[in-house]
Amino acid sequence: MRATWGPCHTQPLVLVGNKCDLMTLTGGAHATAAALAQSWGTPFVETSAKIRQGVEEAFSLLIHEIQRVQAAMLEAGGKKAHHQKAVCVCGCSMS
Repeated sequence: MRATWGPCHTQPLVLVGNKCDLMTLTGGAHATAAALAQSWGTPFVETSAKIRQGVEEAFSLLIHEIQRVQAAMLEAGGKKAHHQKAVCVCGCSMS
């Protein structure tokens, strides 16, 4: 999915590893994921819903990334901020 965005993507992104509570025989998965996130310039967090680890952090990081992208777009555009309502797939509006 990330490869389709091209080199100058503006979508907020957080790489999330799931099931970090499971022990693996190789520790290479974490290092590979962290390196991938670094190459993309995006945060990486490991999560486990079972033990409630990293879930809130993942959402907080995503909110931070959304705010960072919005601020960069405003700065680049030099326009005044105005709120636009977005409509999700079910038809409800979000501001």
